[in-house]
Amino acid sequence: YALEADRIPSMPPFPKVKSYNLRGPDFSWLQEADQMKVIEAIETKHRPIFLFLKYHYRRPSEACALFKTDYNMINNEFVIRRSFSARTLVDSTKTKAIHHVPCDDEFTAIARRLVGENLNSKFLFINPRARSSGKHYTNESLNIIWDHACEKVGIDPIGLYEGTKHSSCTQFIIKPA
Repeated sequence: YALEADRIPSMPPFPKVKSYNLRGPDFSWLQEADQMKVIEAIETKHRPIFLFLKYHYRRPSEACALFKTDYNMINNEFVIRRSFSARTLVDSTKTKAIHHVPCDDEFTAIARRLVGENLNSKFLFINPRARSSGKHYTNESLNIIWDHACEKVGIDPIGLYEGTKHSSCTQFIIKPA
């Protein structure tokens, strides 16, 4: 744009990555046994949302935004269509796509139970300590719960996103046949 607008006389050379000794970011993840240790250290009332994240490879903000109506019992699937962004519920995901995610067999009974609970809230996952209307979880509350559970079981600190989505995806890829 600067060249087209005659703000610079010529296009400067594009920098070469190797000139800067850049490294990719470290990739942190947990083995399934360690991941389950952390999840099992979470209070029972908070555990379902973390199990959802483990089994369905979704972003925490998408799990926080799931409504009971987003679980289709007939097809046993979740429709991921909204998210939280800057603490505001938005009617789209980060990628703007709607995703139909099959419910994992390990989670089906939990999903069916949650749909029938807390009927005064549209959210599937209810945080009993929440002050927000609808009592939904926030990214901040999930991170606090996750960090506390990691500390409780002696797992080196790992972020919620890495400990759930990254870890589950990596476990899926390296799982022996």
